Amino acid sequence: MMNNHESLRLVETLRSGIPSRKVSAVFAKGREDILQRVTQDLECISTEGKSSGLLFQGQYGEGKSHLLNQIFNEAESRNFVVSLLPLSKETPFHNLSKVYPKVAAATYLPGSVMPGFEWRLRQLNPNSEAADNLLEFCSRQLHPKIGAVLNNYFRGSDLSKCFLLYSDLAGQFIKIPDLRAIHRLNFHESLQMPRFAKEHTIDYFRFLGRFFRALGYSGWVILFDEAELIGRLGIASRAKAYLNIYSFLFGELESTYSVFCFATQFFREYVHGGQDDLINVPLRLQRSQDQSSADRAKKVLEYLGSDCISLPYLDEGDVRDILLHIRKLHGEAYQWEPTIDVSQFIRWDARLRSKIRGLVTALDLRYLYGRDVKIRIGSLDEGTIGEDEAFFNEGEQQQLT
Repeated sequence: MMNNHESLRLVETLRSGIPSRKVSAVFAKGREDILQRVTQDLECISTEGKSSGLLFQGQYGEGKSHLLNQIFNEAESRNFVVSLLPLSKETPFHNLSKVYPKVAAATYLPGSVMPGFEWRLRQLNPNSEAADNLLEFCSRQLHPKIGAVLNNYFRGSDLSKCFLLYSDLAGQFIKIPDLRAIHRLNFHESLQMPRFAKEHTIDYFRFLGRFFRALGYSGWVILFDEAELIGRLGIASRAKAYLNIYSFLFGELESTYSVFCFATQFFREYVHGGQDDLINVPLRLQRSQDQSSADRAKKVLEYLGSDCISLPYLDEGDVRDILLHIRKLHGEAYQWEPTIDVSQFIRWDARLRSKIRGLVTALDLRYLYGRDVKIRIGSLDEGTIGEDEAFFNEGEQQQLT
């Protein structure tokens, strides 16, 4: 049996409605098939080093973020580094130069309670085979800037300069003139460096995948929540976002498992519905005489249409088990014997999240006042996932004006 403190923490988390890894570890009902696929995929990455990914969709309030936290727990238990990031206006997926710093800032090494990887980078012996292999990989496969940053980090003795170099690998990108100055200080020679553009940011993801593997971890799992916000972008930016998804899903990264979580509305509006991106996005790219990009975008959209997993609805027995468990936790947390009948909440025509919040509210009121209060829920309008000018890139804004 859990102690009072653990039960209280879980009840408080459920009351807040905020997804939690600890709650996900306790409530694992109804997603066994998806988690089994995830474990098989992770085993393949661990043994073969190949990258892959998973797409899934679900209605609001039916446990999408809960499943992401379950995948987080499963990956961490298998010695994977894990990053969890919701997409937003600040992290639009068509612009990886904005996404990467947020991903790096939300990256957890197995067993760590704080994000970040600098302490493991410091432990890597610059004269080791692992360091040599990393530098060779950078020189052969990535933009030269990343190899120069890593090499100068290994050779540097000035802690402030080393911090700047680590910050670059963590997404606070150092300017090329500053990198040249540090290189001249460390190696007494000038550094020739080609232009670094936004499209090269994917190389930082490639680097981290290889880097985590070199440190002895099984690989890297990146969990993207609220991927439906791609729909807020204009069509030009959506095209870039689909091309970025291609890079994550189809083997362009190193030892990396990428998971994208969508709201079902996105598919109704953009994959199977009115916007029809499967036709319009490749056509737009073809008009730009970019057939290769058109083919990649089409592959992603076909994959979205055919291989995106829909979260199964929990049956009445699963919902009952979850609600009974919550009732038990509430009793343990506050040292009382709740007798509220959970059947009334099972019968609600509402999302699972609402049923849970309704039960917790009823338990709180019974505990505080010793009597039942009738609880009703209202309807929630989900709205649409339509294009939003605030999400557009500069080029699209100019086209509008």
